[in-house]
Amino acid sequence: MTAQLVERAAVDLGIPVSTRPVAAAACTRMAGAFTTNATTGVRPVTEIDGVHLPRSVLVDRLTETYAALPGQPL
Repeated sequence: MTAQLVERAAVDLGIPVSTRPVAAAACTRMAGAFTTNATTGVRPVTEIDGVHLPRSVLVDRLTETYAALPGQPL
């Protein structure tokens, strides 16, 4: 469910996202990366196998948008 909410938020913001394994060699071509789950929400990835990833304004926007989504009562 969390991944679906994040993907919907990304579409609404016009941010392209994809879900796939990432090798360290691909990091030089990435604008940013994030992980998501129900416990942590959206978390930026700063490094993959020792390769530093840039701080992404798009990931920051996605994090803020996801955090602002209304919760649902249990």
